[in-house]
Amino acid sequence: MPPSALLRAGDRALMIVGSHTDGRLFTLESQLGQTLVLVLADGITPQQQAVWADHVTRAADRFQAVGAEAVVLLSMGLAALTAHLNPPTPGVVIALPDADLSPLGGQGEVPDVLVIDRAGRIVARLSDADPEVALKAAEAAALRLRPGPPTVRLATAPVLMVPNLIDPDLCRSLIEAFEAGAHAEGAMASVNEHGEAIARISDSKKKRRDLLLDEDHPLHGEIVQVLGQRLAPELHRAFHLEVAHADRILIARYDHTGGYFHRHRDNAAPHVAFRQFAVSINLNTGDYTGGELEFPEFGPDLYLPPAGAAAVFSASLLHAARPVLSGSRYVLLTFLHDSGAETRRLAALAAQG
Repeated sequence: MPPSALLRAGDRALMIVGSHTDGRLFTLESQLGQTLVLVLADGITPQQQAVWADHVTRAADRFQAVGAEAVVLLSMGLAALTAHLNPPTPGVVIALPDADLSPLGGQGEVPDVLVIDRAGRIVARLSDADPEVALKAAEAAALRLRPGPPTVRLATAPVLMVPNLIDPDLCRSLIEAFEAGAHAEGAMASVNEHGEAIARISDSKKKRRDLLLDEDHPLHGEIVQVLGQRLAPELHRAFHLEVAHADRILIARYDHTGGYFHRHRDNAAPHVAFRQFAVSINLNTGDYTGGELEFPEFGPDLYLPPAGAAAVFSASLLHAARPVLSGSRYVLLTFLHDSGAETRRLAALAAQG
């Protein structure tokens, strides 16, 4: 299978259904809420599979200590049955017949090791001929995913945080596109004294630089693909929204000269009332201070996704981008809506003449 066909970090893993070799049911759904390490070993011999299974079994306590479980995943087949079902081999899961696991990998001479987060998203793809080397790398990745102690909250903003939405290379490319492009002072959707839609610039409310990512820009298609394949399913899961359209796509820079956007709602003006969800994807972290998102209607908590991650929230929520105190914060911004909202948008556009 060509590498481009493999699921990558940021993609959601397949909904695997299978069985442990001792007969216990295994599903990816039942694993959600903890980190899962999958060793995909279809391409190696049954003897090598047994070696990997032994390493996984002996590493079970180490993975449990970092809040993870590791298993060797094999496709159902005669070799798997004869090699593992008599007697049962701990740490091995056999996928149900006809399951196509090829997008996960594991067809080569060296197993693929996937680290999957608590929401079912692939975080890392690892490969090493030495089981212990690969499992130690997976353990380190799982440790980075281990959550801190739970916090009892009285209220929190309904914000969906989606990690690993775009990879570091694409983040860098978008920042470079911004700096090389004709960026301009950011404007706000507003109306004039006649009720007509206008774009208004007001330093008292908003200060940032924006670059519109036109449809003919080489990066536009990549972003649309990310929004459709990775983000839209997350909105459906979390908010039951069938995403059908994206509004304009901007690359923005908030910097130490006073980058901010004070409290506002993204769908307050009549001509943008169709907006349903706002998307803010951080393109860099560690290069600036300040710049957090706040949702004052829900409390004092601040939100700052890591690079490549998105904060997604209803366009009707009051929110603000706090001032950047040093450095520059780059962010990709857009709005998503369903087909009903698109009908309303087109009707409003027609009414404006």
